[in-house]
Parts: sequence; structure tokens; C-alpha cells
Amino acid sequence: MMASDESYDENVAFRSWLCEYEKVKNDQKSAQRAIMSLKKKPKVSIIIPVYNPERSLFEVAIRSIQNQYYDNWELCMCDDASKEPWVRPYLQNLAKADPRIKVSFAKVNGHIAVNSNRTVKLSTGPYLLFMDDEDMLPPWALLEYAMAIENNPHADIIYGDEYKVDMDGVPMEPWFRTDYGRELEYAMCPFTHCVISRRAFEKAGRFKKGTEGSQDYDLYLRIAEQSDAVVHIPEMLYAWRKAPGSTAESIEGKPYAARAAKAAIQAAAKRRGLKGVVEGETYPFRFRPRIVDDPSVEIIILTKNQAKYLKSAIASVRKKAGYSNYSITVVDHECDDKATIRYLDKEKASGGIKVVPYRGAYNFSRMNNLVAQKSSADILVFMNNDIVAVLDGWLNELVSWAQRPDIGPVGTLLIYPDGRVQHAGVVLGVGGIANHAYWLEPESTTRYFNHIRLARNYSAVTAALMAVSRRKFLELGGFNEKELAVAYQDIDLCLRMWERGYRTVYTPWAKAVHYESLSRRRYPQCNQSFRQEETYMIQRWKDVIEHDPFYNSNFIRGNMSAGQKTYRIGRYEDKVE
Repeated sequence: MMASDESYDENVAFRSWLCEYEKVKNDQKSAQRAIMSLKKKPKVSIIIPVYNPERSLFEVAIRSIQNQYYDNWELCMCDDASKEPWVRPYLQNLAKADPRIKVSFAKVNGHIAVNSNRTVKLSTGPYLLFMDDEDMLPPWALLEYAMAIENNPHADIIYGDEYKVDMDGVPMEPWFRTDYGRELEYAMCPFTHCVISRRAFEKAGRFKKGTEGSQDYDLYLRIAEQSDAVVHIPEMLYAWRKAPGSTAESIEGKPYAARAAKAAIQAAAKRRGLKGVVEGETYPFRFRPRIVDDPSVEIIILTKNQAKYLKSAIASVRKKAGYSNYSITVVDHECDDKATIRYLDKEKASGGIKVVPYRGAYNFSRMNNLVAQKSSADILVFMNNDIVAVLDGWLNELVSWAQRPDIGPVGTLLIYPDGRVQHAGVVLGVGGIANHAYWLEPESTTRYFNHIRLARNYSAVTAALMAVSRRKFLELGGFNEKELAVAYQDIDLCLRMWERGYRTVYTPWAKAVHYESLSRRRYPQCNQSFRQEETYMIQRWKDVIEHDPFYNSNFIRGNMSAGQKTYRIGRYEDKVE
């Protein structure tokens, strides 16, 4: 999620990393020590519904299970009336050779959801790992899951990172996942090929007939509604085969799967009491929340002169908002430019905006807080004077998310005038305190599974264009005007919101052009304040800066440079408490 470089090939870089990663993970002595340190050794039931697999690939899949370091597993397979004559005797021979392997044979093809339930009936373990019949588990996969279960005994969903392999076994397209974020569920399945607890599987009602192609997605959505005990392991634990016609190769190969996914998201939203509609025909989908009860909005813009940009900002609000119940307040910080003064006087006289004068040193937090404290609006929108909204309905989009009771700050996609990305969410601990996701990427980028084009959670978003409930904002005392006058107050607010249980959301559907800090450059005290505020942030938010849950810990933590990535390689000893 960093700046792009045309010479950088992610798949080549990943294969180079994977080679070094496997050298560390393929350490049987360390693995055995980790196994011996486990107080409990839970049985993991591997669930493979079988139907006409490619024999050579199926055999590779089976060997990958047999080669696991962790041996307290059972392999359960139900053949869904395969037409290939070799399947039955092959499965029977596997079961005869290893008592941990259980097989059954359906008389009638039931399709994937029904057959998955049949396969689960063979199992006895408290944890279920769902696997396709041509995919692979690296040797350390079950051990990583067992260690995660040991450290998180109440977990209901445990998932790791994964990558794809082509028909020749060449690794590619890694997905270094983030920790669990609920909003991602409305755009794409946040975890596949994962371990779930049997209790959660049964409580959720098992796989549902009619969800074929996205039966796992539908199941995970139902489990997530009953439990937030979700654990992410930042290790490569699954190799997904890009077989011809599979969803690993392309979702277009199974259009019914995309239709089932869309239906699963819409059904989940309905069960959760969320009003809105799912848009799109394939991943990533867009869940468009519906605004309820027409909440009032106050848009707060700080300015120090800059009449040209201020006019453009306010004009874009009026032209593109797509929502009418709003007012605009401009904080006049000692404007002395005649053009700006004339413009503000004209707008104020016509009733188009309210102007609040402010005198004293630049303090972004205090100026916004003063307006918020006197506001009667339901939603506050903080907007820089160098922002120009470009999408119709941008305000409608921000309000639709910010009004939800479980959501805190809402930010959006900001681009530079040259079309490169300025902000698509904030990543902590990268290049210092924080940096912006997709920074300097072209807006057209599809990197990291097109996450720039879907609504999802981040630890923070910028206040250059941010919406938040006024009640929640004041509940936390607003921006920190004492320690964070110039910088980081938006990140600090988002993190304090997170502590209170409010999630931060990024949505691309309120996109704006950002000319970035044109006014602030006029304040010479900013550099000194920035250094002090950086020290405060490190002291206050050290833990989350070192481990941003929405940025995979295998990714680069140093300076963001074009296309560069580096990875942490964890050892087994690091995982056992």
C-alpha cells in the first residue's frame, strides 16, 4: 500500500521473500519444541469436500496435510458423487492407511454447501479447518493454529495470510491480511480457508443450501454476528490453487459465486438492522448505508487568507454535497488579505456561511473545538480550506457512515491535483508515527486487492476531510488542543474513539482533491510544535504505533519508498506464551 514503481514486480518480490521465509519456518527442531510447550494439543479437523479433483493436485494437497509438524489432526472427506472412477478407491486406500483419515461417499451430488455439511459430520475435533481439494497447507500451518488456540482459547474464527499458486506450483498474489475489521465484510470476504470453532459453526446453523459459491462467506458473516472472538495470525498458512475456472483464478469464472456473495452481504445487513443496499456485481462490493432521520451537519473550515482555494472549497460543497441539511462555518484566523476579507463579508451578509473570528497562535484543535462546542448539529465535518470535493453525493456518503452508533470518524480518498493519491487511510508506525495508505500511487491503482475502492476500517483517517458525530466528538473532549495543536490530533482522536468502541471508517465514495496545507505553511511555529507532538504521540500510543492492527506486521515499517517492501519472519518461539 505504498508508492508505486513501474520496475517493481510484487510477485517476484514475494517469491524472493517466501524463499527466505520457508528457510526459517522449515525448522523441525524448533517446531517440536513449540509443540512440546503446548499445554493442550487441540484436535484440528481438516474438512475437504471432494468433487472430481485433478488427481495430481489432489495428491499434493493430501501430502501437504500428511507433512504437518503438528500431528493432532484428522482429515475428513466426503466425495460428492464424483464421476472420476479413481476417486473412490483412492480415498478408501487413504483411510485404510491412516486412522486419522475419514471418508464417506454421497449417492447424489449435493453441491458444495450440502457436501461441506456432510463432511463436517465425519469430524470429531473442536476446531474445523476448511480446505479445497486442490490447495495446500505449508508444514507449519496446523502448528500455528494450535499455538493461536492455546493463546486464545475462546476464539471462534482464526485466520492467517495466504497466497495463490498456479498450475505449475509457482507462488504469486500474496494476501497479507489485516486484523479483523467489520466494515471489510460488506465489500469482500475478509478471511477464507480459516479455522472456526465447532461451537460457532453449530450455533451459526452450518452451511446454508442456496449459498453455493460463497457458502463460506455467508457462514463467516453469521458467525461474526454472534462472536467478535476473531484472531489473525500474520503468517503464510494457506496456498490457494489457481485452477482453471476457480475463483482463485477469477471470480468471473463462477458468476453464481459473486451473486451469492452479494446476497450474503445484503442478508447480513438486514439481520444486523442496517438500512442500505449492496451495489456492484463482483468484488469489491459497495454497501451504501441509508441516511436515517435527516441529521443536521455543520461543516467547519479553518482559513488564513487563501481566498481562491476557500472559494473553490465552499463552491464544491454546494455543488457536489448531495445532501441539503448542512451549514458552513469558517474560522477566520487573522485573515489580512483583502480578497479573503471581502469574500467572507459577502458570504456572511448573504447568510451563506457563518464566520467565527479567532486570534492567537495557530491551534487546529482549539479552533475546531470552539465551533464544535457551540454547534447544535448532529454531525460535524472538518474540512481543510484547500479541499475540493469532486464526487456527487460526497457529503451524503460521509453522513451515512458517521450517523451509525458504532462508527466514529469517517474519512475518504484524497488525491493530489496531478491524480496521485494523498490519503486513503492512515497507517501507523510507518515512516515514523504514521503515513498514508497508497501514498503517491496513481488513483487508478488496484494494488492490495483494490482496497482503495472499498469501505474498510483503518486505525485512523485524516481530518483534512472527516465526518464524526458531534455527541461522540464532545464525549471525548474533542481534539487534544493542549498537546496536539498542529499535528496528529486527527490520529489521536481516532485512537481515543477506538478505545471507546467506535470504529474508524475509510470510504472512497466522498473523494476530493487536496492541495494540502497551503495555509499552515504560513505558520513558522509549526515545525517546533510538530517535534513536541511527535514525542507525545510516541509516549501515548506506543503500542498501536508498533502494531497497527490494520497493517500487516510483515509489511515495511521504515520509510515509505516507491514499491519497496520488507517482511518480518516470525519464529515459533515468539508465539508460545
